Amino acid sequence: DLTHIIGVTLLVAVAVIVVSIVIGVPASYVLARTSFPGKNLVMLLFLLPILIPPITFGIPLATVMYNFGLGRTVLAVILVNLVPSVPFVIITMTPFIEQINPSIENAARMCGASTARVFTRILAPILIPGILAASILVLVRTVGMFDLTFLVSGPSSDTLVVAIYRAMTSAGGGE
Repeated sequence: DLTHIIGVTLLVAVAVIVVSIVIGVPASYVLARTSFPGKNLVMLLFLLPILIPPITFGIPLATVMYNFGLGRTVLAVILVNLVPSVPFVIITMTPFIEQINPSIENAARMCGASTARVFTRILAPILIPGILAASILVLVRTVGMFDLTFLVSGPSSDTLVVAIYRAMTSAGGGE
C-alpha cells in the first residue's frame, strides 16, 4: 500500500525533524555560548554517530529496541533515526549560533527580557535560516536512512526506502 508507506515516511521524517530541532537547537546554543572543560570532547562525541557507519551502532540499538518491545514500530524507527539526526543538528547549528553577536541578547536582557523571551523574540527569527538548513539536511538523511530503519521496522512501519528494498528482494532482485 503505497499511500501507507508514504504516510509512514512523512510521519517519521517530520517527527525526526521536529524532535531533532527541539533538542539540537538549545543544545547547540549551550555549546556555542558556554565554555567548559571537555567541550571539545563533547563535540567529538556528537561527531561519532555522523562519522561511524550506522550499522555499527544500529545493531546494538535495534537490540535495545526489541528488548523494550518497540521493534517493528514507527516509534522505534523514529527513535533510531534520532541518534544520528540530533548530533547532525547540533554540529550544523553551533557555528551558526556562534556567529550571532551576544551583545544583542545582552541588550534584550538589560531591557528586562527573560531567557525564554530572548530566545523566542530575538534569537528564533535570526536562527530561522540555520534551522531550515538543518531541517532539510535531516529530512534528506532520514528519508534515505536505510540501515537503521531496516533493522527496527516491520510491515506497518516501513519507510519508502525499506519498502522498495523489501519489494525488490521479494521479487527475486536480491539474489
